[in-house]
Amino acid sequence: MWGVEDFEIIKSYMQNPFQMESFIEYTEEGKWPLETIALRPSNLGIFKDDLTIAISSALPEISRRWIKKLDQGPPQEMNQAIQSRYRAFLIAQVAAASLWVEVNKNKEPIN
Repeated sequence: MWGVEDFEIIKSYMQNPFQMESFIEYTEEGKWPLETIALRPSNLGIFKDDLTIAISSALPEISRRWIKKLDQGPPQEMNQAIQSRYRAFLIAQVAAASLWVEVNKNKEPIN
């Protein structure tokens, strides 16, 4: 699962950056936030390859971001009932990001 901050990191690695809009909604006070992200490429013809290369390059930084979020823990305003689920989500994100870094570290860039 990618968040706005992840896409900002990815965007910084792109040759032809995209425009991005996002919206965060809370279904109830203190519950899990729902985030919707829309990407608008500046050049659709090369967007896929540019995005793929940028993601591969950005993975170590994205991984460090999720580790930092895990270290910070859940937001204070999040209710107690959901905090353990949020921690489990962060652990899964750290594991996935670390795996992506490992799998992609020796791959050749796409031309």
